[in-house]
Amino acid sequence: VEKTSQTLLSYYQDGIKPVILIDETHFLSSGALHLLRTLSNFETARKKIMTCLLFAEEPFLRRLASPSYASLRNRMYLQVNLEPLTREECRHYIRYRLMTAGNTSADFFSPDEVDELYTRSYGIPRNINKECTQMMLNRFLEEKR
Repeated sequence: VEKTSQTLLSYYQDGIKPVILIDETHFLSSGALHLLRTLSNFETARKKIMTCLLFAEEPFLRRLASPSYASLRNRMYLQVNLEPLTREECRHYIRYRLMTAGNTSADFFSPDEVDELYTRSYGIPRNINKECTQMMLNRFLEEKR
């Protein structure tokens, strides 16, 4: 912890405010969450010297509700709950992902296929990615027959 404190202070003195991103926070142990709470204490007399963004699933919020995590919960300034994408957002998301991969055809998936992808994925981006990959693989295998 002392080395981390020195490193953070050094960054601060150089005009750098580190941002720590932690994905899958719901899998962290109690010890790791305690360390995270300790890290949140690093500050100067006037301001915090780092920002920490946590990304977690719903069970993490229930876990934080426990009195044993009150000190960590009290250090959180903002909590945002991401809702599943709407059908239209799903269509745009798929189009964007395809364009990013180099596809310039706006009709790679038919409207019916996009509806099916939305229904099977529940509008959750990770599921949309998985369902799109499966649909493309199935299409490829059918063409090979």
